[in-house]
Amino acid sequence: MEQYSEELNTISLYPQELYAEDLTPECGEEIDNICEEIHKACKGWGTSEKRLIEAIGNTTEYDRKLLSLQFEKTFGKDLKKYMKSECGNNGFGQALQYLSLGPVETE
Repeated sequence: MEQYSEELNTISLYPQELYAEDLTPECGEEIDNICEEIHKACKGWGTSEKRLIEAIGNTTEYDRKLLSLQFEKTFGKDLKKYMKSECGNNGFGQALQYLSLGPVETE
């Protein structure tokens, strides 16, 4: 009896990147700097609201998503919860909580 030894051809359904172990997007130095600025604005007695506005205020939706991922990776804290603990649940604090999320989570 003859053995069947033909190689199987497969079709890759998903991009090769999905098979990587770490799917966290590269954040870059700018996102790292913003995370550091947020952390410095909240460090010590009181929170510098002006520094927080300057750090988060000019970011895009995509940047804010990266910020929330990178902040947790760097400081081990959820950025939304961190904003709530530092700025409270008043109007300003709620605005910063929403700004600390990506567009999908904000909805």
